[in-house]
Amino acid sequence: MKRKTLMTSAALAGALIACSTAVNANPMMELVSGGSSTIVTASSATGKVTYDGAIGQWSINVTTGENVLGGSSLPDIDVNSIDSAPKGSFTPPLAGLTIWYTSGGNFGNGPVVGSIGGTTTTSVSDFQYLGDSAFSTSDLLTALGPFTAKSGKTLAFSGDAIGNTGAVQGTYWLTEEIVIGGTRSAAGQSTSFDANSQVVPDGATTMTLLGSAFAGLGLLRSRFGKRA
Repeated sequence: MKRKTLMTSAALAGALIACSTAVNANPMMELVSGGSSTIVTASSATGKVTYDGAIGQWSINVTTGENVLGGSSLPDIDVNSIDSAPKGSFTPPLAGLTIWYTSGGNFGNGPVVGSIGGTTTTSVSDFQYLGDSAFSTSDLLTALGPFTAKSGKTLAFSGDAIGNTGAVQGTYWLTEEIVIGGTRSAAGQSTSFDANSQVVPDGATTMTLLGSAFAGLGLLRSRFGKRA
């Protein structure tokens, strides 16, 4: 009994040491359009990272990414953005816009719930990846879209999917990629969205959170729909 207690204590100590040394890397965000790009790094692992400025011919881009509650063991990242290219401000074709957000030092394994909601006058796709470095796309977890608006119309969209990290050894990076389509139209283009990637502990919790995601996306759709 004493030996068993000592072994259990040693295992617990080892687990605590492993968790204490798994430190989140500061998250980063990158916006890319044509030959223009910018990378912004958060000042801390739990801080927000925001970009407000032009990227290529997309003159208005206000984008925020953050590691929300959950920590390294249950990583949860959120990206929201407003992006537009006003009518007459560019010569067709307008290059698409890709927004990346990446968070490192994560070690929680299990199901991944990916969700996105918003409005667009062009098209939007959303991807979640697992990798061993910043912005890595080595393992696709979920893919949503493309959500494509009809010409001259604004589309209110929402979607969700479940992936799985598998049995990852050591820490990993969780990356979200949102791709906004370009266009040959000279009309103005506008997209707003909120995207989320969350690792959850088990299947039962997944279903609970997925139900919450459905409800949240319904609210998002309603909110964005009122803006359109």
